Formats: sequence, C-alpha cells, structure tokens
Amino acid sequence: MLINELHAAELNSSMQKIRARVEIYKGSTLEKICDCGRELGEFTIERVGENKFFGFGICQKLKVSFLDENAALGLTKEHFLEATFGVDSHFLYAFPKFYIEDVSRDEETNDLTVTAYDGLYRAANHRVDELTLLNPYTIEEFALACASLLGFPLKIENVNDDSFKTSFLTGANFNGDETIRSALDAIAEATQTIYYINSNWELTFKRLDKNGDSIYTINRNNYFEFHSRGNRTLGKVVHYTELGDNVESDEPSTTVEGVTQYVRNNPFWSLREDIGDLVDNAQAAIGGLSIEQFECNWFGNYLLEIGDKIN
Repeated sequence: MLINELHAAELNSSMQKIRARVEIYKGSTLEKICDCGRELGEFTIERVGENKFFGFGICQKLKVSFLDENAALGLTKEHFLEATFGVDSHFLYAFPKFYIEDVSRDEETNDLTVTAYDGLYRAANHRVDELTLLNPYTIEEFALACASLLGFPLKIENVNDDSFKTSFLTGANFNGDETIRSALDAIAEATQTIYYINSNWELTFKRLDKNGDSIYTINRNNYFEFHSRGNRTLGKVVHYTELGDNVESDEPSTTVEGVTQYVRNNPFWSLREDIGDLVDNAQAAIGGLSIEQFECNWFGNYLLEIGDKIN
C-alpha cells in the first residue's frame, strides 16, 4: 500500500475533494495535461489476474476518454500516459506508465477513446534467447536479466526463503523461443509469487501473505454492495508430469483441505533431481493460503497496490 498521509486523510473524509488527471508524454517531453472538466472525460484501470494462488502476472490496462476538438492531441503509439490523483496541488502517481495500444475517434462528438497497457504488455514481444545470461545462474539472476531486457529494475517482496536462489549449472530447461512473458510466469510459479509493474516502474515479484495481518479493512462505511462467494484455500502444491510420476509434499500442511495447484512443464522445475525438496519448500511457503472471494461496489482506494492483503 502506498503511504501518503494527505491522500489517505482525503479518502477517509466525508467530503472528498480528490482530483484526477492524465498526463501525455512523448519520450521525456510532457506534451499535455488533461484535467477532469476539460479534455479528460473519465478513465478506468483494470487489474485482472488468474484463478490461481501463484504463478501469473497482472498487466494493468488503462482505458481513457478525451474530448479532442480539432484532433489537437495527436496521440500515437509513440506516446505514453500517466494517470494521477490530486489533493489540492499535491498529485500522486499511484500507477505505472501506460503505453498506447489503440486509439479510436468519434467524429460526431470529438470523443477520443484510448486503450493503453503498462510495460509488462511488451514482454510477449521478446524471447528467452534475447537474454544476456551466462551459466551457471539462479532464478533471481534470470529474473534480473528479464527485467533488464524490458527496461525495469527488479524488486522481490515478501519472499523470505531461498526459492529465488535456486541455481542451474547448465541453465534451466528453456529452448530459447519461449516469450519473456511465459518465462516470467515460470519464475513466479517456481517461486510461488505473482508479478506486476509497480508505481515506481519496477518489475515486482510478490508472494501473497498467508500469515500477516491485513493492511486495510473494507466495512459498511466504505461499500455500497458486497457479495461474498466464500473462501478458496490452497491445499496442496503438486509437480505434475505427463508420465504420471507426480510429486507432492509429505509436509503436515498438505492436510489442509482445499484446492490443488499443479505445476506443469515449468523450465525451472523440470528434470531437477531435487524436485521433492522444491515441492516441500513451496508447500511450506504458501500451503494453506486462504482467499475470500467477493464482489464489492465501493468508494475505492487508489493507495492500495496489487497483492495487498485486505479484509
């Protein structure tokens, strides 16, 4: 969660005076600031994950509408956008940069609708054989090479074991033509994390916290509608092979009732002789994690970050 006392106080106020704007950049040049009530109509930011406990990334999507009379904005794929929130004259950059992917125009209304994605979107355009990496290497060094290729620093959160230190004398089981996006999925799966680009423009791997306290609570004062769909608990982590010689942990935490998450064809786990130890470590790290599934219509809090624990 972003720490900002001014914005937190405003979000908890009964009379909110929060402002929003979108800044348009080309390279390092700020070309235009679009405020609500003028060029900026509205914007939405989607953060969509997968129905798993770990092993996936969240690429954030921005959809924004502008009033663009006389086609003055001139937006192209060479531009990127910054969505910001303001309290008085103090603006907070709560999201990463968004690169334009699509622009559509309504000639009758002069409405310009723009779809943009954060930098993770471009990971599908790169391959593993582009990485500058020498054997032997660890998962962390592989992740750092991926981050460098995409132009980000690397950040690892809430991982207190040695999963990122797993070493490969002759390299992991990649053939080179896999996309960097699929490689990032494999990193997250082998380390029991999720990944995303944070507001500081860092490629972040974060393990969901099964033991720590929630950092934020949503109650009846915050929401308009709330529908719970019950808890979903991770019971077991299983390494799965097509030959059926699956490996699961004998640790006591496997007795937790819940769903099983299978790790299939992961280049960082395949062909390893210590796969039993890796599965045991994964089970100890994240086995028993329980997530309440719910739908909520509420005021929102843009200080919350991906993977924050709330209740």
